[in-house]
Amino acid sequence: TEGTDWIPGDVRSEEYHYCVCSIIGRDLNVSVYLLDGTLADTIVFEDILPDTIDPVVDHPADIQYVEGSTGHSITWIPYDLNPDRYELYRDEALFDSGSWNGSAITVSVDGLSPGTYNYTLVVYDVSSNLVSDTVFVTVTQQQQFPMVTAIVIAGGAAYLLGYPLRT
Repeated sequence: TEGTDWIPGDVRSEEYHYCVCSIIGRDLNVSVYLLDGTLADTIVFEDILPDTIDPVVDHPADIQYVEGSTGHSITWIPYDLNPDRYELYRDEALFDSGSWNGSAITVSVDGLSPGTYNYTLVVYDVSSNLVSDTVFVTVTQQQQFPMVTAIVIAGGAAYLLGYPLRT
């Protein structure tokens, strides 16, 4: 009505032309415009829409390497609009956790003894929706070859030679 001041959220006045609603993440934004097209106010209602969608994550390939070699790691690329935290398990025991900002998560798997290990990543969003993925890491023992030793006598000198015997 004429002569009244704008009261945020009051859309009963004949001065208002239209409002625009938008959803960003879990927030509802309501923008109200005057008849002349100028923005009168924007109201943001935070976290009113439930997040029922689980994060997603890729599945890196299983890894196999020889004991003592280096440069082995697992990189997961999880995604969610509202990332929160992650947990990393090795053979079902929690060994790392922290906040997750939506970026890739990498763990080094170097330095393991021969055997098979399962690494499981669990990521959560702010609504505690979750997704997990497991990668198996197999470490094989470095192949040992028996040493052959020979004594060679030539020109009055003795030489001791040692070299691995490969089949």
